[in-house]
Amino acid sequence: MKKEHIDKNRIKEIIKRRLIKIPSKVRKIFPEILSQPKISIKIIITKSYVLIVFLGPEENDRRKKDLIRKKLSTFPGLIAKDNKSKAAFRLEGKNTLITSCTIGNMFSLSLGKDSTAILCDHKQVLDTEEFGHYEYNIELAYVISFGDEINQDSVYKYFDELVAYSIDQWRIEHGR
Repeated sequence: MKKEHIDKNRIKEIIKRRLIKIPSKVRKIFPEILSQPKISIKIIITKSYVLIVFLGPEENDRRKKDLIRKKLSTFPGLIAKDNKSKAAFRLEGKNTLITSCTIGNMFSLSLGKDSTAILCDHKQVLDTEEFGHYEYNIELAYVISFGDEINQDSVYKYFDELVAYSIDQWRIEHGR
């Protein structure tokens, strides 16, 4: 799968329609990041997955200046590149919700084929010999892995369904 075949603008349209352009009264149940006046949306596409991360302006500015990001990866320690690495969660299905976790010195996620997940209030902590202590927070992220079912054509459908699922979960959480 070639990563350039996925249209980031199509993903952003789903985000606008489902999460941004809605009444503020409804948005009160959403994670706080979605109520901020300025949000940065990072869309990372690899041959194995799509990662959509919402960052506030302070976190985005910090990440731009951060040298470790340039040497390791955009979100070091978040997703294992292989199934042999130690990870806190192995995703093997659709619509996994991971909330308020702190993961230290191991990968957070190992991705099975055709899996989808939502990360809310996630903290990643790394201690490396080369860079020392490093940590970052992800207030909201969506992860979609490719497989037999999810591919470059169907990823939009699965992302839309995952966003709808997250909204349903936030409604339940807030008793609505």
